[in-house]
Amino acid sequence: MRTVGLLFSAILLMPLVLQAADFKLAFPVDCTLGQDCIIQNYVDLDPGAGWKDHQCGFLSYDGHKGTDIRIRDYRAMADGVAVLAAADGVVLGIRNDMEDRGPDTTHEAYLKKYSGKECGNGVVLVHEKGFETQYCHLMKGSVAVKKGDRLGQGDVLGTIGLSGKTQFPHLHISVRWGKEVVDPFKGVCNDTATYLWKDEIGYTDTHLLKFGFADGPQTLDSIEQGLAPQVGADSPALVFWANVVGIKKGDTQEVIIRKPDGSFLVSNSQTIEKSKVNWLSYVGKKRPQGGWPRGVYTAVYSVERDGAPILEHETSLRID
Repeated sequence: MRTVGLLFSAILLMPLVLQAADFKLAFPVDCTLGQDCIIQNYVDLDPGAGWKDHQCGFLSYDGHKGTDIRIRDYRAMADGVAVLAAADGVVLGIRNDMEDRGPDTTHEAYLKKYSGKECGNGVVLVHEKGFETQYCHLMKGSVAVKKGDRLGQGDVLGTIGLSGKTQFPHLHISVRWGKEVVDPFKGVCNDTATYLWKDEIGYTDTHLLKFGFADGPQTLDSIEQGLAPQVGADSPALVFWANVVGIKKGDTQEVIIRKPDGSFLVSNSQTIEKSKVNWLSYVGKKRPQGGWPRGVYTAVYSVERDGAPILEHETSLRID
């Protein structure tokens, strides 16, 4: 009897799945994935208290209902990164008047002020075949559409901002089919035959997002705002920092900094003790007596996983 019931349910669902199979989404941000934007979080597919993304990885968090497309920093946000309609549709609703969180407002204080408006400025579109898409965290005043507008795939909705429940500039896009949250990487009823993206989007679980030199230890907020101080001959320290998305427990991170004469200033290796979606690492040395020798300093940052290299980058700094 149970088998018959399951079969009957599958038969009922089949036309709905087939109906949705030709509904496809275009990438909703005007950026090049892997160059000036990345996917930091996916829909949480774990039904319990934990979380997992569609590849059984950890790029999500408990209860996350969308896909987070992150741009590099506040500078990119200020330059303007367009959010695009993922499919033809009609505007169901908008919000456009919430302040973006500024550098002098803590995340906690901002959330308290705007409790209940976690999406921030945003747009909801209704599409054919029972789909809706919601676009969150847009910049105040940037929303370029109004309720009732008919839009085509790729039309500009606004620009990425820092409104709502977010600690970094990104677009959160949620897809719904009826009242159900849909992971566009899995499709309706988690059937890969109804993968919803128009173009294939590869999965990368580790990205070197940003890196550079500074005159002392940094925080995620300071580098997000582009506030890392420049290093000069009299700087109190010379520090290399790296911001990695998707570092895993057991990964081995290595940083080597060489002086202008080619000798080691720093050679540091560590094993990551806990997986982190957003990881900031920094190593360096205090200024020697007499200041920093002039010339070019070179830093090599690398990460190995299971004995194989997954990230490696070299950068340099000139001190005149």
